Amino acid sequence: MYFRSDMQKLWGSPIVRVTLGVLLLIAVADPLSVYWQAAAFPGFFAQMGKDPYQYWLLINSVGWGNQAYQTLFWLFPVLLTGLGYHSERSTSLRVLLTVRGSRRAYFGAKLASAFLFTFLSFGSLLLLNLAVTWAVFPADAAPTAQYRFVIPADGTFAAGIYAVHPFLLAVTYVLLNALAAAVCSVIALASHAVFPVRSRLIAVVGPAAAFYAVTFLLDAAPGLLTCDLRMVIQPRAACGLASAITAGDLLLAFSGWLLAAAVLSLLGARAQRDLL
Repeated sequence: MYFRSDMQKLWGSPIVRVTLGVLLLIAVADPLSVYWQAAAFPGFFAQMGKDPYQYWLLINSVGWGNQAYQTLFWLFPVLLTGLGYHSERSTSLRVLLTVRGSRRAYFGAKLASAFLFTFLSFGSLLLLNLAVTWAVFPADAAPTAQYRFVIPADGTFAAGIYAVHPFLLAVTYVLLNALAAAVCSVIALASHAVFPVRSRLIAVVGPAAAFYAVTFLLDAAPGLLTCDLRMVIQPRAACGLASAITAGDLLLAFSGWLLAAAVLSLLGARAQRDLL
């Protein structure tokens, strides 16, 4: 009862639609604008290469789309919850909804819908970016010397997938980014239950600021860089870091954030006791 209703609410939420619109713009406009801009400079493709693997959103670090995506990444999971739980908590609607069912089912559906909706929407738009990029740039383009800078380093978990096919590695990173965003959506929603605030602005800024702060601390601490979830899901990290990102690093980073999501979800479920 709750889950289907929550999925419909998320799709109908203006803030969610605006967020998806921004992601859609980045996913489609970035490869098109990069191609048109590069084509305006004679000899650019001859020197830099024209293979689509060099220009998809998550790996083209010099593209405006990549910069926008990386900058806004921690905001997206917060906004894709639609702030529905926060809005219902601030009104009598939440009490009415839980009277009709159970508090546990109500909160569980909120978490499940936030996770699934974020994973599907994030993943779909990033896959759309791959489709546009591979349609715009010729897949049979000859690699240049510049291409080697986007090849995963030996010893990374990405190297084996790349050896099968570069497009398969691109899809893998799409799924990893979608999964990371989905986990963070759960954390953002659960934090609204654990740390209730009335202001919608604080409800958005608070979780996003916490995500940025945790990332900053992990990046600043020696030896913890590969534990940073935001780092390990960036394909450029697999070819640009001196220390190889292994499957173990990936598992450790996701395990830490999943643990945080589980703890906050349990605390949020306990907080539902104050409803009635």
